[in-house]
Amino acid sequence: MLQKLSIVTGILVVLSAVLWFSGTDSSSTIGQPKENVTVLSELDTQKLSSVLIQGSDKATELVKDADLQWKVKSLNYDADSQKIQELLVQLLKVKLGDRVTEKTEHHARFQLVHLNDNNNQWDEQKTGKLLHLKGADGATLLEILLGKNRSEKSGYRQGQYIRYADQPAVYLIPENIDLDVVDEDWLDNEIINLKGDEHFKTLELQRSTEVFRFMREKEKENWSVEGLETEQLNQNAVKSLSNALENLTFEKFVPVDTPVEKTGRQELTHYTAELFDGRVVRFSIGEQEVTEDNYYYVAIEMDLTESASDATRQKEVEAFNQRSKPWLYAVSSWIGKRFLKQRSDLITDGKEMK
Repeated sequence: MLQKLSIVTGILVVLSAVLWFSGTDSSSTIGQPKENVTVLSELDTQKLSSVLIQGSDKATELVKDADLQWKVKSLNYDADSQKIQELLVQLLKVKLGDRVTEKTEHHARFQLVHLNDNNNQWDEQKTGKLLHLKGADGATLLEILLGKNRSEKSGYRQGQYIRYADQPAVYLIPENIDLDVVDEDWLDNEIINLKGDEHFKTLELQRSTEVFRFMREKEKENWSVEGLETEQLNQNAVKSLSNALENLTFEKFVPVDTPVEKTGRQELTHYTAELFDGRVVRFSIGEQEVTEDNYYYVAIEMDLTESASDATRQKEVEAFNQRSKPWLYAVSSWIGKRFLKQRSDLITDGKEMK
């Protein structure tokens, strides 16, 4: 009798193990999705108005404004539209793989519990990253949860676990979808966005009591400077200044009224640069590096020469200033130092440097 009970018990244990593993990270699956099914089957980007990304303890929302420009909602600042486009393309290309489980009790082991179902405990070991695409009418276009990654070290195919927020089924996709939940990671970090054929015509540098005004007649000509007799101009140094300003990017920003002690802007170096199309960029940089984060902080605004003023250009300038004037931008140490030039960096007593 005891022997029979032992056999039955053993069978039940084995059966329980088989049932348990059917919903776990193993080589077995409970089914396959339809062939060529992608995470997102189709998307009319004209109808897309909001991208919400929510992690276990942070969230960010990207929204379209009236001009169809993507913004980081909390900061009301331009978002990186290229990065958003890359995310949408990935969703349209990535195909669903194995259907791993349909049991809600296994969601936690794949880090795919919805925040709303987690009693607001914000447990990173349970909750998934939520991606919610919404239309202009508020309708849901896509709502998925992204869970933990599965590495090749586990002996199985590399991938990531996901599920649709309103469905229990968990799938494995072949590549990881990285979702940044930090607002700053979605910002368009180009301060000045010049096209390849747009360059500066004049560049005036004012530092302490020294003022230099560099100029050129054509875009590819060498720079010249007023007032030189026996001294020569270092062309490479001036080109470096111009290129740095034309391709200026930032790491983060702070409100323009932030105390100077926190931004190193007790003393300033000023630049005024005119483009060939008549736009004028006014730029200042704090001369002291903020050692806490190794940044220099800059302020920037734009204007138009009287001869270049027209409705289209004026609108562009106003939009630029509306975006930039409320902020001080933090630039990396190596970029900041390119703007803090001494006379000896620009003017030489020897031969002209080309």
